[in-house]
Amino acid sequence: MTVSLKMNIAGAPAPVWVDLSGDFTSAPDKGNVKVSQMSPAGPDSVDEVVDGDDIYLSSPSFAKTLSTVGKKWIKVDLAGLGKATEDGFAAVVPWTPTDALRQIEGAGTVTEAGPAIIGDVMTTHYRIEDLDVAKLPGSPKVLKRWQVTYGPMDVWVGDADGYIYRETLSADLSLEGQGADMTVSSDFSKFGEPVSVTIPPASQTLDGAMVGLRGHSA
Repeated sequence: MTVSLKMNIAGAPAPVWVDLSGDFTSAPDKGNVKVSQMSPAGPDSVDEVVDGDDIYLSSPSFAKTLSTVGKKWIKVDLAGLGKATEDGFAAVVPWTPTDALRQIEGAGTVTEAGPAIIGDVMTTHYRIEDLDVAKLPGSPKVLKRWQVTYGPMDVWVGDADGYIYRETLSADLSLEGQGADMTVSSDFSKFGEPVSVTIPPASQTLDGAMVGLRGHSA
């Protein structure tokens, strides 16, 4: 499966945008992800490799630090990282289209908005209003400091396979008197296609616990 996500936050304290693209496969869980972002700290990018419960991170922002010990990647154990959060890592991200759709349907009032073609796939457009993010795993933790007013969430579901091909969400954010507008758009495609993933060798990886990230290294 190929994923493309764009998030923009316009307003205080400074504009933020994130572009994410990646390819994933399940059984076993593997993937490649590229993240580019702009934040108050400046531009940054991160390459990620997912291998089951292990994630490998490489970025220009910490390349110099890693090079001093002859490494290129940080390795983090997602299972261990999840146990350190209130709900666990699996609760933050639903990893099958069926799970994702079920969680979205349970978070608000769903109405059918009509047919639409996404790429070359016939889909049905659904709109979720009266969105209660307390029913979406992880969201209250991520945005608990903000006062958030959500617009509708729009979801496009494949007629033939039931997969989600597109999601969009907007929200107004307020923190300590400062406001911002957030939009998130995600596209999903190439379900079931093979994915080639190269796992960084142990000789090039550094244990995430050594740089303040919980996890372990093989």
